[in-house]
Amino acid sequence: MVAAVAVIRAESHMPRSETPLRSDLFPEISPYASGMLAVDGRHTIYWEQSGNPEGVPVVFLHGGPGAGSAPVHRRFFDPQFYRIVVFDQRGCGRSMPLGELHDNTTGHLVADMEKLRAHLGINQWLLFGGSWGSTLALAYGVKHPERVTGFILRGIFLGARTEIEWFLHGMRAIFPEAWRDFAEHLHQAALTVVGKGLAPVHRRAVANAKRLARTRLR
Repeated sequence: MVAAVAVIRAESHMPRSETPLRSDLFPEISPYASGMLAVDGRHTIYWEQSGNPEGVPVVFLHGGPGAGSAPVHRRFFDPQFYRIVVFDQRGCGRSMPLGELHDNTTGHLVADMEKLRAHLGINQWLLFGGSWGSTLALAYGVKHPERVTGFILRGIFLGARTEIEWFLHGMRAIFPEAWRDFAEHLHQAALTVVGKGLAPVHRRAVANAKRLARTRLR
């Protein structure tokens, strides 16, 4: 299973699973409930629940931003012990409208999580996320600490400028050939990201997302 760093609130008394530790994922399972939740006048998010309806609530926060969730994400958790909540963040996966960036900020996503928690009747939940998912988990924890039983985080990313610079250019210092292959897939205007910022890459990504959304709606 993916290596993770777990931080549990000291004052919480969360039950512990009796399942032995394992290095592989749990078996495939299907959701016992799913739906679409309108979070404002523009966005509707997809959600699902699997595992034990009476188990310890845990919410999986996918990366990206924009990656979306997948069936394999249910398999990180013991289905006999956990009530597993998976959802697609605004503009991602099965949430609608796909690729929509208006009213789509970290603050909006934190508010969506709180609306989903209330919608599902969950008092507190464990937050599980990696990369951008870890960023969102921490942002939610800062805003709503009373709703969090703990964190399981990997690939922790805080969104600092130094982290973004390393994400974009650090690979070039260690794996120059791989970075060159990556850069060749970008438009020529985006090859000098340091000097021009992320605007060229952003424009291309948004254009591709809108084109994908139009294809999906046909």
